[in-house]
Amino acid sequence: MKTDWQEQIHADLTAGALPVVHLSLQEARGEALSLERSLTSVEQSRAKRFRSERDRTAFMAGRWLARTVLQPFAAEKTPLQFDLTPAGKPFCDQPGVPSFNLSHANGMVVLALSSVGSVGVDVEDEHRPLRSVEALACRYFAREEQEMVQSNRQEFLRIWTRREARVKAEGSGISKGFSHLNTLEEERTGTWCYTEWTFAGSHRGAVVHPPPSQTVSLYELIPRHQRLQRL
Repeated sequence: MKTDWQEQIHADLTAGALPVVHLSLQEARGEALSLERSLTSVEQSRAKRFRSERDRTAFMAGRWLARTVLQPFAAEKTPLQFDLTPAGKPFCDQPGVPSFNLSHANGMVVLALSSVGSVGVDVEDEHRPLRSVEALACRYFAREEQEMVQSNRQEFLRIWTRREARVKAEGSGISKGFSHLNTLEEERTGTWCYTEWTFAGSHRGAVVHPPPSQTVSLYELIPRHQRLQRL
């Protein structure tokens, strides 16, 4: 049986929209026991290998968020099992489960879902320390994107977030074909669809999917109240 907020996500997907759900790690820590219990034995072993408590919590919160949101869609009511592509992108091939992607940055986990095709999402901390954004842009960005940056830190993060989401949507990973992309040109030509947003003045996000264009619905999940808040 779906909760009210799970019904909302189901309604979005049925209508062809693309829901993006934010989860604050501060909120997630209040569900610490549920986070750990939601993991498979393999995932528990992986979680223990994280040296940073923050990274370990983000990993557990991401898996908990994905299972909590996706479980009602599964045709079989057995616990969801996630596998990884060779590029490290998590997926679930159980019938009925929509495509999804996860991202996390300092204090935040984000889950994007699509019922019509692949999806990639990225979230970045707008206050993360960065050195020499021009040099990084010259190394990784297309020329048009480099011209947009011009030492502008916020513009660099905007383009970086788009590019991360783009390669995750394709499933290729950053190590393969990251430098040749021009996300601005792709958006102009409609080759891929891009949506960007900022959250709480602290994080920047982007979600990318193949055409046709989809309406993106932004939410924040408040676990202790079992409530989905539209952003």
